[in-house]
Amino acid sequence: MAFGFGCSSSEVNLAVSCSAAVFLPSFVVSTILYNRYNSKTVLQISGVVIFIGAWMRLLAAISNNFWWVVIGQAVIASTGPMVTCAISIIANNWFPDSERALATSIMSLSNPIGSFTSFVI
Repeated sequence: MAFGFGCSSSEVNLAVSCSAAVFLPSFVVSTILYNRYNSKTVLQISGVVIFIGAWMRLLAAISNNFWWVVIGQAVIASTGPMVTCAISIIANNWFPDSERALATSIMSLSNPIGSFTSFVI
């Protein structure tokens, strides 16, 4: 990425680190959203925000401006707590007590399994 955009490795590290930087503020916002709206609405908001962040990253490729990558990555990373918090809410609403632990485990493993699959493909 550094070679393609002509930036330093520290700038690439900034793009990766922004995920951790936006986690706590995003977690607070996602908690407020889940208290105010139902899970379907919050996940739809999350999908729209991910869509906007993806277009920002596409803009980076078109304009050859690395800072759009950083901004798009931060926007996409801000939805992480919204999706992560949904796991326990969905498990509590849809599954009985006897199946809740298994459902939570399967949903929690879907993210790393999806990441692994994307690297293989």
